[in-house]
Amino acid sequence: MEQDDSPQGAHDAALSMGSAAGDAVKVKELEDEVKFLAEKANNAFISHATMLQRQQQRRNGAGESNGDIAQVVAAIDKPLEKPTLSRFGSLMHSRKASPVSNAIPQTSSSREKELESELVKERTQRIAAEKKVKTLEAEVEELSATLFQEANEMVSSARQETAALQRKLELMEQRAAEQRPAGDLDTLHKENARLRERFKILEQRDSDRRCPSLQLYLGRVSRSCCFDYYVKTNRSETCLARCAEALK
Repeated sequence: MEQDDSPQGAHDAALSMGSAAGDAVKVKELEDEVKFLAEKANNAFISHATMLQRQQQRRNGAGESNGDIAQVVAAIDKPLEKPTLSRFGSLMHSRKASPVSNAIPQTSSSREKELESELVKERTQRIAAEKKVKTLEAEVEELSATLFQEANEMVSSARQETAALQRKLELMEQRAAEQRPAGDLDTLHKENARLRERFKILEQRDSDRRCPSLQLYLGRVSRSCCFDYYVKTNRSETCLARCAEALK
């Protein structure tokens, strides 16, 4: 009997150890899940607090929401209580930990829904603001187009007015020229022609008088230059004769 009981006791001990190890693994997994859910709930709480802060700033202004921000920051800065379970206590109360893990996801899901609703509101507000901006841009473009059109019309009207004034001036000049007596114009033209002819005659006489005296003066100067050249160089009479022939 002792030989039969000893293997059975060892088998039972092995089974109990295996179940204890499995329970420890489950407890470790549950602890990790609780930590993860606690962190997730903390992040959701922080984001929810920031959303409330933004809404309160929009409604009441940035100055009135400073106290609430400080309260929210103080609440966030408080350390969260981390669940600490011993191995033996977790083995004994492993079944009681499951309702806690089920309650935390419910609260986190409700907060996530609230945050999603706030995000939807913000998106709708942003879409409305973008629509307003687009309408304003369209109005500005229409106004600028009308202004450019009016400016072009003003420029074209000014050009037409200047052209009309130029035509009027030309007509007035033509009428003034037509109204002048024809005899005065003819006499002026004739007087100008007579003065020009007389001036030409005087110029011709002066040139005719100056040419002979100028030729004589040039001949004398050239002869004196040749004589001086002959005296200085002591050339022969033939050279002097050649110079005289060249000057004639």
